[in-house]
Amino acid sequence: MKFTKAEIDAIIEASPRTFVPFNKLVLSQDYQARAGGTPKMSVVELAASIKECGVLQNLVVVQGARGRYEVCAGGRRLDALSLLVGNGDLADNYPVPVLIVPADRALIASLSENCFHIPMHPADEFAAFAKLIGQGKSVEDVAAAFGVSSLVVKRRMKLAAVSPKLMALYRQDEIGLDCLMVLASVDDHQQQEQAWAGLPTWNQRPEHLRQLLTQGEIESDRDPVARYVTLKAYEKAGGALRRDLFSDDDKKAFLLDPALLERLAQDRLAGIAANVRAEGWAWVDATPGVTHADLHAFQRAPRERREPTKREAQRIEKLQSKMQELAAAVDDALDADDEEKADALQEEGEAVGEQLQALEDGLQDYSPTVKAAAGAIVTIDRNGQAVIHCGLLREA
Repeated sequence: MKFTKAEIDAIIEASPRTFVPFNKLVLSQDYQARAGGTPKMSVVELAASIKECGVLQNLVVVQGARGRYEVCAGGRRLDALSLLVGNGDLADNYPVPVLIVPADRALIASLSENCFHIPMHPADEFAAFAKLIGQGKSVEDVAAAFGVSSLVVKRRMKLAAVSPKLMALYRQDEIGLDCLMVLASVDDHQQQEQAWAGLPTWNQRPEHLRQLLTQGEIESDRDPVARYVTLKAYEKAGGALRRDLFSDDDKKAFLLDPALLERLAQDRLAGIAANVRAEGWAWVDATPGVTHADLHAFQRAPRERREPTKREAQRIEKLQSKMQELAAAVDDALDADDEEKADALQEEGEAVGEQLQALEDGLQDYSPTVKAAAGAIVTIDRNGQAVIHCGLLREA
């Protein structure tokens, strides 16, 4: 008996895909098409594959009596599952992906089994996971049953909750999975739909979609102020945030309360400003955001070199002697045509020179008279660290 592709496609289109517990499956005696026994080793090999990767191709079943489902296509997979359950590798209620066909079409399914070896569409898989959770199974139970992590289950749950309009486009291959994951990172369906509609067809990329969805949000790992305040302090203060389940960085979050973040940064900087003010400056401002243009608006007060302490003087003398020794050693290496050694000595000399310059910079200080007329700004640099800009003179 031969059936047309259109006939088979119509059955597939009209049949629901879902998960059925293994203990509800039985081999159909009426519709199962078998071409002789299956070699024992092939079942063992298939069982090993299922244990490792799960059931990748759905079984085709007919709804039977007393809540049972008769397998009319996929008997070998059922045998492999029976072996795994018997060995204790899978639970008796392990969820098995199935395609439920009407009884009057089961013979077609049985005779055309290869045509039904179609993996679940990812959208159906997302919905099936959500259905299992909706039936009372915990995330951990579903994760254990499918041999995946709890994070994978949670991600599929998020994908299942995407706007139905966008999910329909995903089924039609008009939205890629990479973009669907970005859309799933926010819960509001209207926001998801507006973001997708806001992308021109030639620019439907996940990175641009993410920009639209995260406007006004602050990335905890990239924003300097957020890094300075720390995510822990922000959460402790009750700050609203959104975590992206699809990010590989489980510590990353999007902060939703810029005003709170600003206040927390201001409060922390104020403590540093109080210590700077105690040094005798005429004024000290604490502000999280200062640009180069802001700093250029000030004139710089002159600094004076103070006399080094005894310890500092000894350190300077030692470094200067080292510089002289290295310079002589470089000349000797060049005279011996040993350029490799000369280069290494030159690098060492540069490192010593940097240490010496740092010491000299530390001797430059502002006099009490200058401090009485100038001020300082305490702010945050682009690396999320507090910095102090001293010796600033206002035009007034």
